[in-house]
Formats: sequence, C-alpha cells, structure tokens
Amino acid sequence: MAGKAKYTDPQVTQTFDRWKQLFDKGYFNDNPNGYDWPDASDMVSSGKAAMTLMGTWISGYWDGNQVKAGEGYDFFPFPEITPGVPQAALGPVDGFAISAGAGNKAGAEKVLACLAAPEAQQAVALTQGALAPNPKADLSKQNAILHKAAKVVGEAPAFAFNYDLATTPEMSDAGLNALAQFVNNPADAASALKEAQSTAEGVFAGS
Repeated sequence: MAGKAKYTDPQVTQTFDRWKQLFDKGYFNDNPNGYDWPDASDMVSSGKAAMTLMGTWISGYWDGNQVKAGEGYDFFPFPEITPGVPQAALGPVDGFAISAGAGNKAGAEKVLACLAAPEAQQAVALTQGALAPNPKADLSKQNAILHKAAKVVGEAPAFAFNYDLATTPEMSDAGLNALAQFVNNPADAASALKEAQSTAEGVFAGS
C-alpha cells in the first residue's frame, strides 16, 4: 500500500490462492460483487448466510431492525491464518478538520472540542452502534457484542486502516478494481494482481 512491496510478491499471491480455495469450496454467495453491506447483513440475519465481514456499525443496523444482539447475531475476530503474524484490528478512523482559511477558527476549535468530548462521543457511539475514540465515553449501555468487539480492538497488537484509506487515491481505485476483478473471476488472480502492480509502478515511481 506504500509501494514498498509488490502486488505480485509471494506473500500476496499466496493470500489470493488461499482466498480462491474458499471460492472453489463454495463458501461465498454466487454474486459477491452484486451485494452491498446491508444486503449481506440481511442475508445473515435472515439465515441465508452464515457470516459477513463487517465493522461494528452493523450492530446499529441490526439493532434498528430488531435483531437482538447475542441471539440474532454475534461476533468473532478474523481467524488466525499464519501463526506469528499479529492479528491487527482493522477499520476506518473518521475525524473532523478545520480549514486553514476558516473565518472563525476559534469557534471551530470549540466545536471540535465539543465533538471530541465524552458526552458527544457517547451519543454518536450509542446511536450508530460503534466504538468511541474517546476512552472516557460511557458505553456501558451498549450491547454485549459491542463490548466484546471493544475488548478485541483494545487488546489488538496492531491497528490497520481499510485498504482504500491506507494507500493513495489513484492506487486505491486500481487496487479495488483488481479485487473486484478477482472476486468476479477467482481463477484469474494473477492477471488482476499483475494489473494492480502495473499501476503501482507508476504511482510509486521514485518513492
């Protein structure tokens, strides 16, 4: 994602080989690129699918659909694949920023201070079904599933951003296209990765 390794390196191709094995065994639905996350969530809550890889906000979605935590859904961290490789917590970190040319910078800073305060963080987390960046936010009213997720994230030895946030916008577009290409045709992983690497060589040239 930073141009220091290649999309065609053995560590990457081996990962896609493992992923392809799951496709070959029929562990995914027949049109993965055709569903967005609410569709996938509904498939799980209705019993049409066993699980989905998703962020904590899915809890807020299911709670809103009257799917009871601990009965209608549960959570577990992604299984260890390679022993010794740290199990990183993964997710986006959303934030607020002030424009360099803000007309009322002092006022904007007060707004940010309010949004970062425990009370505001609590309100957002409880409404959305998410974890709060401010550790002082009282989330004791959240359901047991989110408490479990918070423990896993809090104890994770590493934290990683989503792919599209961890690389450049240009590389993100090409990489996500390669992932979609692979999901559409798992047998042609080599071609998808080669195409992504071709873009990477231009994006990270001289870095």
